[in-house]
Amino acid sequence: MKTVAVVGSGASGVASAFALQAAGYQVVMLEATKNLGGRMGDAYLGDRRIDFGGKNIGRNYPLFRQFAETQLPVHYEFFGINSASVRNGRLYRIDSESRLKTLLNMVDLIGPINFLRIARLAWAVRRDPENAFLGGPYFRRVAQRYDHAPMSTYFGDQCLRHLLRPMTVRMNGAEPDEYYLGNIGSNIKMILDRYDQIKEGLHTVLDAFFESITVMRETVVDGLLMDGKRLFVGLSG
Repeated sequence: MKTVAVVGSGASGVASAFALQAAGYQVVMLEATKNLGGRMGDAYLGDRRIDFGGKNIGRNYPLFRQFAETQLPVHYEFFGINSASVRNGRLYRIDSESRLKTLLNMVDLIGPINFLRIARLAWAVRRDPENAFLGGPYFRRVAQRYDHAPMSTYFGDQCLRHLLRPMTVRMNGAEPDEYYLGNIGSNIKMILDRYDQIKEGLHTVLDAFFESITVMRETVVDGLLMDGKRLFVGLSG
């Protein structure tokens, strides 16, 4: 059995290691820190183990669900996406479980023109799954036309304040004018999905996977050297 080294234990490293393991390779994972999982990692708050990220698993994430269910029996619980905004003393809710009410609230909150613009972008994502990813064909054309300017040139201030800002700050850690229209397809895809969390915690799945491979913590990759068909990895730690 051939051995393959995977550098890093974050989402990309885990996905690569899982695919290699499924293909019959022996995997050695090299992690520079003590903690595993990268942005999917965890820490203790008192005696309670807390997951950092990756907790919300879309129902349109079949590969991740396959990975999780391959490690151990998992039990899901629904996790809804919701937000709220106040305008002129009225509370408007954006709730993934009350879609008709949410659509009516959106029309009233951001105006019909901005609503139609959002709907057009959502239709592009629904029509072609490639548009849910960076560089999708529709949003590549949108980017060529609009990405030289901030989002406020396409959507009004009302839409930015009440709809887009909660979305970009929560999903991307960025203000709307630090974000670009050509990237928004991935956000819309996330909003259109429904989400669950693993009751036992994501860390239980990752723990089971890391136990199935060889993991070297506090091992830094200093460099790579190719010699013909051989690859040498320089390590420290």
